[in-house]
Amino acid sequence: MTVGSREPRPHRVRAARHRTNPAAAVAALALAVGTTLVPAAPSGASPAPAPSTVATPSVGVAVAAARATGRTVTKKRTLSWSGNVGRKKQVTRVGLPGTGQLALHCRPSRTEITLKADDRSDETQMWLAKYEDKSYGRAVAVKTARIYRYDTATSDGNHPTSNPVGEGLNQQGRIENYGQGYAHGVISSRDGRDTAVGGDPTAPVTTVYLDWYWNGFHHPTRYRSCTMHLTTITTVADPLGVSWHGDADAAAGGRHTTRATSFPGLGRMVVRCGAGGRSTFTLVPADDVTSIYVETIQGEGRVDQHVRTRTRRVNRDTGRIRPVSIPSNGMMRIFVQKSRSAVPFMLSSFRKTNDPQGRRNVCEVAVGRFPR
Repeated sequence: MTVGSREPRPHRVRAARHRTNPAAAVAALALAVGTTLVPAAPSGASPAPAPSTVATPSVGVAVAAARATGRTVTKKRTLSWSGNVGRKKQVTRVGLPGTGQLALHCRPSRTEITLKADDRSDETQMWLAKYEDKSYGRAVAVKTARIYRYDTATSDGNHPTSNPVGEGLNQQGRIENYGQGYAHGVISSRDGRDTAVGGDPTAPVTTVYLDWYWNGFHHPTRYRSCTMHLTTITTVADPLGVSWHGDADAAAGGRHTTRATSFPGLGRMVVRCGAGGRSTFTLVPADDVTSIYVETIQGEGRVDQHVRTRTRRVNRDTGRIRPVSIPSNGMMRIFVQKSRSAVPFMLSSFRKTNDPQGRRNVCEVAVGRFPR
């Protein structure tokens, strides 16, 4: 063994995380913290703007719930306080089956969402598309918070990230007097990047909707208030995703670069992420599915420059919908148009295929039911 090398880490079996139970009903868990009245802001305080409204696709239909294949767990949390409250009431937490725990923090010294992984040796990611109003207009920023021990196939494991990690919700170093916004997210995990993962089942995938609003943080405590709403949907059985670590992992007869899952009433979703060339999302639609509406979100800046939308309709001759390209570093919202409703999904994607050391190339795509 050469100097600086290490014994390979034994491959960990994920079977305990994937106890499929297709007949299980959707579990809904909800916890709400009651709201209280906020006293009028003192003279000179910043105005309290109305919270932003979440954008919905202009497909002319309501967004409706539909049962996906396998079992999903939905959880909701509301953090709401005003005036002089203890620090414990300025944070709330929610467990993510098979992944870890999310926490919401809202106080004058900290506005943040944090993720703690069950196993820090995993490659665990929290992708967020944050929408806020800035000086130049409506803005979006795609952020990725990662937890890992092995950053690449050549990592020695001695320089891991912290656990938990977080994403701030304020726009500057000091917390603003008031703030508002919302975010769409995807949380997924797989074995570390030092390990081939293409043959593993996909770990549970969680999608996230979060909105926040605070006011009076630069004024005495009796004028301060904060409200956050969080919804998570975790697909714990038959989640859809593609992961491979290293060109050799991807080249395993093509079996590791394409995954498919059938969703009753919607059709068959296929995700492809090859070691080179185009990566795609495809829907083989059910009979009454007419189209898909797609938002692709990348980078940071004005919404009209960083959110690209398109509609793919079912071809009447073939009964198919043309594949949609997946970004190499970004997110997608996908609305499946079915009769008079649209069923939403969320996708996160990261891939690198041009590293001269082929074992450092990766693809990590996760898809889940979206709350809104």
